[in-house]
Parts: sequence; C-alpha cells; structure tokens
Amino acid sequence: MPTPSAHDTVRLTLAVAALILSGPADVGAQALELHSLKTRFQHELRLRAWARRPVAVDWTAASALDVARDLSRALGLPITPSELVRERVATNDLPLVDLRSTHAPALGAMELVAARTGLLFVDHGRTLRLVLPEEFQPEATLRLYSVHALTFVLRDFAPPIGFDLRGSNEEAPVEELETRTVSGFDEQGLADLVKRLLGPAHWTRDDVSIDTGRGVLVIRQTPRAHMQIERLLRELGA
Repeated sequence: MPTPSAHDTVRLTLAVAALILSGPADVGAQALELHSLKTRFQHELRLRAWARRPVAVDWTAASALDVARDLSRALGLPITPSELVRERVATNDLPLVDLRSTHAPALGAMELVAARTGLLFVDHGRTLRLVLPEEFQPEATLRLYSVHALTFVLRDFAPPIGFDLRGSNEEAPVEELETRTVSGFDEQGLADLVKRLLGPAHWTRDDVSIDTGRGVLVIRQTPRAHMQIERLLRELGA
C-alpha cells in the first residue's frame, strides 16, 4: 500500500455494524448485529474471500452511491444503497469519502466508509445493503451468564462457635453477624445493575428480557448490549 496521503489520515476507529441474514434483503428484518471488524465481524466472515480481498479505490469527495458502486465492482458482490441513503445523497445530507489506495483490504475500506458517513453495511448473504442506522433493528439473542462466583454467600459468625468458655455443657448460641455475597450483589441486585448499566431505552422492546435463577442471569439482548454486560461482569470479578 502506498504512503497514506492527506485523504487517508482518517483513523479507522469506528466499526462497521454488519448483519448476517440468509433470507431476502429486507432491511427491516431482524438480523445479527456485529460491531467489531477486528474480532466478531472478522470471525463470522472468516471463510468469506471478499472480506479480506484487497481492493483499489480512488475516492475524492465520493458519495455513498459512488462507494457502493466501486466496491460492488471490486468485490463482485452486489452492494445496494437503501432508498433513504439515495435520498440523503440526493440532498447532500451525507458526508463524502476521501480515500486513495491500490491495495486496501475490503474490510478496511468499508470501515472507513462507516466511520466517515455513519452508514452501516448489512450482509444478507448474497448481497450487501448500505443503510442508515435507523433502518435496521439488531436481533436480540439469548445468553446465560453464570454468576455463582459473584453471588456466593459469605457468612460471618461471632466466635466462639459450638461451646461455652464458662464451662457450661449447654451449646452456646451461634450468632450470625452478617451475610453478604462476594460481589456485594445477589442475583436480583446484579440484574438491577445490568438494567441500570444499559439504560431504560434498551428494555423497551418486546423481545428483550432479563431473569435470574440458580446462580444464572438469563438475558436476551442485542449483541452490543451483551458486550457491555460481559465487561461489567468481568469488572465485578466473574
């Protein structure tokens, strides 16, 4: 790859949100939301040759339609902008893209487009869609989180236990001074903490939920929300 020009200085810091769906290319359909090209997206697309294919691009103030057309030709994969994207391009309401490279990885080029325009690439198997964020709803997936270690009960008793220092044959009463968990939260407390972490907006959908039982949190949420939940539980010591 040649030395980056002034047009290549935008860092590829925002990930493309991709959807994997094996049905018709319906933007409003439920699909799997992936947020990291370096990890989850790349893992899911490990066997897809186009994901790692180098492409030559020469974009100077290119619109989203230009980008979709050029990437489609380079990859041999139809990339179709949604009607809303076309309308935004027609009214000049979307940022333009600048990038020149003779050997840019396809994923990197897509990531730059996402970073510059805020658009999302939606993978429907045999075609890609270029859409606005509000045009798709990520699928809520079910995950079980073991929180046994975090909710293990620590009991604190007053010594001595089981005998009387005064020599009496009577069993001394065992006084439990305090009962607490390793994390300071019981299962319901962890569930409430997760709800507060994500915020009320994440719980308005009918297909999301959180339940507790037997040292497990049963959570149905979007992949991005699950990433936040994982981070929270790691910080608590899970």
